[in-house]
Amino acid sequence: MNLEIRLFADLPKKVRASITAVPGEAFILELPEGTTLGQVFAHLGLEGEQTLIGLVNGLRQLGDYELKDGDRIGIFPPVGGG
Repeated sequence: MNLEIRLFADLPKKVRASITAVPGEAFILELPEGTTLGQVFAHLGLEGEQTLIGLVNGLRQLGDYELKDGDRIGIFPPVGGG
C-alpha cells in the first residue's frame, strides 16, 4: 500500500539515511497491507524518539492504528514550551 508521509520540525534529519525528506513536504512510502502507525515510525528509524505525535488523515492516532492504502500521515515531535 502507498502512504503519504510528512515529517515536521527536525524529524527529517533523524530518519534513515536511505530516506530523503524535507520538513512539511510529502513523500510516498510503500509498505505492506496491515502496517501500523508504530511500524511506520520504526521503518523510518524514529522508533527511538520520544513520544511522537502521529496524525492520520488529520486525526491523532496511536501506534497500534492499522493504516490503509492512501492514508496521509503527519509525524510531529513532542511539543514543549511554556
